[in-house]
This record gives sequence, C-alpha cells and structure tokens, in this order.
Amino acid sequence: MRRLTLALVYAGLATSPALAQGGRPSSWTLSCERAQALVAQSGSVVMNFSPTTYDRVVSDLRFCLHGEVLIPAYAPTRDNPQCLVGYTCREGDTRRRR
Repeated sequence: MRRLTLALVYAGLATSPALAQGGRPSSWTLSCERAQALVAQSGSVVMNFSPTTYDRVVSDLRFCLHGEVLIPAYAPTRDNPQCLVGYTCREGDTRRRR
C-alpha cells in the first residue's frame, strides 16, 4: 500500500507543469505573459529568477500559510526586465499598530 501511495505522489509530481519543463522554470527564458500564465495555471511555482536565485511564486493568497501576506514578485523575463510574475508569501506583521 505504501508503494502505491509513493508511486501516485511521484506520478503527480512528474505531470506538474513546472516539472514538465525540465525542473524549475527559468523566468528569463519565458515571455512575461507565459511566466504569468504558468503561475496562474499552477497556482504555485518554484521559479528561477537567475542561475543562483529562485523563489516560490503564487497566484493568490490561497497558496500561502495562515498569517502570511502577498508580496509582488517581479522577475526578469525574455521580453521584460521587471515582469510581475505573481506573488511571494511572507510572514505578515502580527504586531498591532496603534
């Protein structure tokens, strides 16, 4: 039973759009529109922004943990040096403001 569960998990990972492109997608190889569509379609993508920089990009707050906030994620794409590809989830300020 455990093997079947692991096989199903691996099969699901292998068919995800991000892995279908050979691992993490690289923003600079995509058009701005395609990078945005990839995030919108998947909901959450780990994307390379440079050969040494990557982050998890989400389409909306549903893909963040409770208490996290959305921060706009800009990445260089093939046709736009500052494309808004989606958002990153970051811890929100839990202190009360007076």
